[in-house]
Amino acid sequence: MLTKKLEEIGLNEKEAKVYIAVLELGEGSASEIAKKSAVNRATTYFTLENLMKIGLVSASNEEKKQKFVPEDPSQLENIITKQQQELELKKKGLKDVVEELNSINSASIKKPIVKYYLGKEGMLRMAESGFDDVKDEMMWIAFSEDKLNQFLGDADNTKLRKKRISKNIDVSSLYNSESEAIPMDKNSTRAKIDSYDYPCPGDIAVYANKIRLSSYDDQIGITIENKDIAKTLKSIFKLALEAAQNKNS
Repeated sequence: MLTKKLEEIGLNEKEAKVYIAVLELGEGSASEIAKKSAVNRATTYFTLENLMKIGLVSASNEEKKQKFVPEDPSQLENIITKQQQELELKKKGLKDVVEELNSINSASIKKPIVKYYLGKEGMLRMAESGFDDVKDEMMWIAFSEDKLNQFLGDADNTKLRKKRISKNIDVSSLYNSESEAIPMDKNSTRAKIDSYDYPCPGDIAVYANKIRLSSYDDQIGITIENKDIAKTLKSIFKLALEAAQNKNS
């Protein structure tokens, strides 16, 4: 229905009805438009004023009687443009508010922040948000390639990999795999470790000030935010990676 389509664009129900009535009449007085649109006369006057403000209707005086005529429907684009401008302002305002809230939140942090994520969708959300947290630094990961592929599937695995690469995130990883070694991209350093001696049925990642823990079998993910814990685990990862590379060489 045309009225509903105009409402989706940004007009309210009465504005849509009155505008359609003006278009159908070509020209009309407020009373004629009210009758045609089935909107009461007082409301029609108010609605016509609103339509004039957004450029969809104009008024003329003929023999001391006010008449209303429609403007080109292409003027509806102005509504979308205005909405886009308002959205951009809201986005800018949101960014400023988030920065202020983060400063308050950071100032109040005195203990590790622990968050839980359940199910595949929750764990995917946890992994994607982790890439947003990394800023010009290394991400360290220990995981099982076989379990990861089985849990995620090709589509989601590729999606995460593309997001990491698009953000130029450097990754150093220790991994188990029963297949051939994972091909390295320009942002990765990897060392394959024996699945029998050093099994990694879960997934541990360290980045920024966070530690991410994942269990694919239980479909649960946990993040812990604490600078000192993260720094300590990064040192352990670095030591383990160097040892694995020396053993494989």
